[in-house]
Amino acid sequence: MLWLITMWSHNLSITRFVKWWLRMSFLDKVLFLILINIILFIISMFTVWLWSIASFIILFVYFLVGVASSRAFESIEGLSNFFSDFTSGGGFGFFIFVSVVFGIILLFYLFIGSISIPLLLTDTIVDIIVTRIHTRRMSRKESTALATRTEYIGGHPKLPHSRFVYILLEGTRKDPLISLYLPGQSGVKFSIPVIDMVKTEGKETDKYEASAGLGIFLTTVSPSVWRGRRIHFNIDYVNKGRIQTVELGPFLRGNEEIHSWKNFLVCMQSEADTGEAPYGPWKSLPAEKA
Repeated sequence: MLWLITMWSHNLSITRFVKWWLRMSFLDKVLFLILINIILFIISMFTVWLWSIASFIILFVYFLVGVASSRAFESIEGLSNFFSDFTSGGGFGFFIFVSVVFGIILLFYLFIGSISIPLLLTDTIVDIIVTRIHTRRMSRKESTALATRTEYIGGHPKLPHSRFVYILLEGTRKDPLISLYLPGQSGVKFSIPVIDMVKTEGKETDKYEASAGLGIFLTTVSPSVWRGRRIHFNIDYVNKGRIQTVELGPFLRGNEEIHSWKNFLVCMQSEADTGEAPYGPWKSLPAEKA
């Protein structure tokens, strides 16, 4: 739901909270909400404790007022009348007022805690539906082979702010592009060439190797409690004589989708060289622009 609300505004999409929330896995969010509910429970118990202390003080003062109202304290009749008027309405008006205030505070904490899980489920379901609809709609185009959502971390000379974006593998067989698509009323797209632009060996970490002729390499980070090592997708390309490295965070469907994209790019390069389609389900890019 947060993605549906913020994706139309670049200023909202680059805020720290939006990126932090979209970056977390579902289990990370559940763990975070459990922590928030524990904190709210502690605050609620503290509120009940404060209410108990305040109630004791009020009842004690009321008792003193009652004593002061007796004949033994007629010399402070004016003071006793003041307290008697202040506590009119059964003698507990102020006590009831304080109890209502603390009750509202306590109900507010309980309300926030009770709606947190339903809001999380709503956010997750809406996010799944919206992203699937958008990626499928974009993938139906003849010139688009793959589409998904990822976090743009940085590296593009015209995008100084990181944010979540859709990425598309599109173009033609001889000139495939990875495009960063920023959804909005008009939609903004930044295209990056991916084949035969960087001829040096691809950078790599651990077991993730880059492919010859592709400016693609993978790195690993561990920002998630549950997912462990998560892969980043990096693209080297030449822009006005300079090598630029665009770094993309975890894909919508995790590490497996990043590996699928990398394998798809390898097969796409082979198809461009040999003219033979790879084995199994496959969508070829058009030979020429429409």
